[in-house]
Parts: sequence; C-alpha cells; structure tokens
Amino acid sequence: MKVPNLAGQVAVVTGSSRGIGREIALSLASAGCDVVVAAKTVEPDPRLPGTILETRDQIIKMGRD
Repeated sequence: MKVPNLAGQVAVVTGSSRGIGREIALSLASAGCDVVVAAKTVEPDPRLPGTILETRDQIIKMGRD
C-alpha cells in the first residue's frame, strides 16, 4: 500500500497510549503528519504496557511535532 504524504497536516488521535490508537498515531507521524495525542494513561501499568508519553516520545523521534 502506498503511504500518502501528509506533510503539513495535523491529526488528533484519541486513545493513543496503546493499541490501535497508538498505531494510528505512529503511522500518521511516519507519513509526515504532526500528531496531537490524547489518552488517559500517563503512568505505566505492568498489566497494560504503553503511556501517552511513550507515544509522544516516539513521534518526536520521527521528527514530528
């Protein structure tokens, strides 16, 4: 599948600390989109890995805001 060029676009992704929401946020960032992440999980939980801060950090590593 061809990835669209989303440079200059901004997306808001809810539930982006884990699961499908996280994958959508990272996919949008890899396509060049800046991403606003929204989620409840700030503190790590050993039962459910992933936090909003981890997602944010990965997006920043990709060079996106």
